[in-house]
Amino acid sequence: MELNYKYLLLGIAILTLLLVSCRQSGWSLIGGVSKKQAEKNFSDFLTKNYPNELAFTNLKRFFNEGNMNPNMFSVEVYQINRPEITFVTFFDAKKIVGAKDIASDYLDGPSFDQLYKQEIAHMDALDLLRIQLKRHHVDLVIESYNTMNWSFIENVSEQELRTAIDNCIEVLNELKDKLNFYGDLKIQLIESNSKYEHLSFTITKENDFYELESIRCHQESLLYQRLQKLISKPPKSHGDYNEVFIPSEFSSVILINPSNYSELIGVQFYDDKKKDSITENTYSRAVGYGIFQMIYQGNIEFTATSYYTLSDSLSYLDVIEETNASFKSL
Repeated sequence: MELNYKYLLLGIAILTLLLVSCRQSGWSLIGGVSKKQAEKNFSDFLTKNYPNELAFTNLKRFFNEGNMNPNMFSVEVYQINRPEITFVTFFDAKKIVGAKDIASDYLDGPSFDQLYKQEIAHMDALDLLRIQLKRHHVDLVIESYNTMNWSFIENVSEQELRTAIDNCIEVLNELKDKLNFYGDLKIQLIESNSKYEHLSFTITKENDFYELESIRCHQESLLYQRLQKLISKPPKSHGDYNEVFIPSEFSSVILINPSNYSELIGVQFYDDKKKDSITENTYSRAVGYGIFQMIYQGNIEFTATSYYTLSDSLSYLDVIEETNASFKSL
């Protein structure tokens, strides 16, 4: 037993020495190309195939237990004359020498050239969307692949804003084959008329078709912070359900009527106060939730308040989706 323990320590020491040596020698001990050589090889690839067109930054080794390839690197590529055209790609620093293109590591995945062309088409489509939104006095800024920030050139009415959202969705559907957004899209109003700066729009893609999924009160807005304080106050009892509640942390949502931005519904989940005795690593599910119907026109007016138990058959998302759908029956 003692002999095996010595061999284990020796193995750990050898592995540590190997890793240190790899770092100092550019991974040459296990056949890996150095980062400096990888940068040269990739630069040569761009110069040969995209002269004076593409550049790169943030090149990193991408060796892990998934690929087990010390020659694999990731890199951010961008167009020199149009830097907003940018994408991340992966390449084998040995195989790239003399290559005309870089195949994807994924079956049927896009090659380097296909990725580049997709990104050009995506940015061209966004430029068309910007032109269309200018007609509604909107400046469009893309914050990420799923967030569009809107700022307004001048104040707009609620109907003008609703028309801009509708037109945006219409254009997204016209350009959907050229866009490469991932997941739901968010439209966040920034530097806008303070009357609407709390609005956050979620656009989902169902059956290859964009549509408005919901409007929520942005959680970083002042209005959300005011409302969250109001709806988080726990009920001490309600009907036959006499549990004492505490508000669930980070579990409140303020939904907004797409047909009337002044109509809001708050959803607040509550925990059993006994949650304090539950160990830190144990998941605790909410035991109830409150529904608060409100009118907001500068001032907040509560029009209806209801409390419910959270049955095992309902998830948090189920409650929010059902509440959002209730706007259609108001």
